[in-house]
Amino acid sequence: MQTGLFYCPTDHEQVEKAATFMNASRDPTPDKVGEALNAQRFQMIKDIARELKGDVVFPTCFDTACRLRQELQNPDLPISRISSIVSLEPLVAAKLMQLANSALYRARGMPALDLKAAISRLGVDLVRITALAIAMRQLR
Repeated sequence: MQTGLFYCPTDHEQVEKAATFMNASRDPTPDKVGEALNAQRFQMIKDIARELKGDVVFPTCFDTACRLRQELQNPDLPISRISSIVSLEPLVAAKLMQLANSALYRARGMPALDLKAAISRLGVDLVRITALAIAMRQLR
């Protein structure tokens, strides 16, 4: 039932739930201290660890991957331009750095220290394939 500016629920259960909620919010529980606080903190850490146990998926921007693909069609595109586009998507940039510094691509033990070096080492085709693979995986 609606009266004036206020909505009045007619269902008895809704009224009871609202009353329970209002009473609970008025009775604050005392702050935990000592062992109780440590136990609460430890439980929170266990909960976070349990949630992160599976695959953690970082969202990526599909538009950025498509833009990168389109830009990489140009064979004269400088590495600095590719690097600036890739840097807009941190997940793709991190994966390219990881791949460039893997045992397969790490030349003579010298690490790729920046994105430009990683892109130079991997090549334009692999950069494009990796960016699209990451974006496509996000669509699943």
